[in-house]
Amino acid sequence: MEPDIIATSSRSKGKSKVGPGSWSTVEVALLVRLMVDNVRAGNKSGATLSNNGWDDIHTRLETTLGRVFDRKQIRNKFNKMRIEYGSFKSLLQTTGFGWNSFTQTVTVDDDSVWDKAIVANSGWKKFRHQSLAHWSELQIIFGDSYAILIVLHALKFKLPLGRTLQRYCV
Repeated sequence: MEPDIIATSSRSKGKSKVGPGSWSTVEVALLVRLMVDNVRAGNKSGATLSNNGWDDIHTRLETTLGRVFDRKQIRNKFNKMRIEYGSFKSLLQTTGFGWNSFTQTVTVDDDSVWDKAIVANSGWKKFRHQSLAHWSELQIIFGDSYAILIVLHALKFKLPLGRTLQRYCV
């Protein structure tokens, strides 16, 4: 669960500054929408957004919310969401797990599947009763770039590319 906004006393052009790491649900939803807008507008370069994309998101976040955001804070949130996306994607690719697009929830036929999966990957515990927020939008934002990152990782560590892609990207 994302922490609530914590405004500090810093001000810039009449806007309060958001403390690092503090994102409300409304702010995350706006950030995701702005990222999708920029991906669809072609402001994506490889695994990240182009400078024009980052500029647009930064400006529109501050204008819409009336708060100051540090560019590093925005990029850190982007990277954190990419990691969560990868973890959730791996969960859904694990045998026994499915996705109900109507209810937007992870499905399993037997709860023991969850128990075994959580032992193997404790980070998945948070998805047992609540799926990843903005899953469909994150697929638009990170879908292609996630595969690129997996390939780069496989090459860097000299892993068998075919098996690595099959495990993480199928």
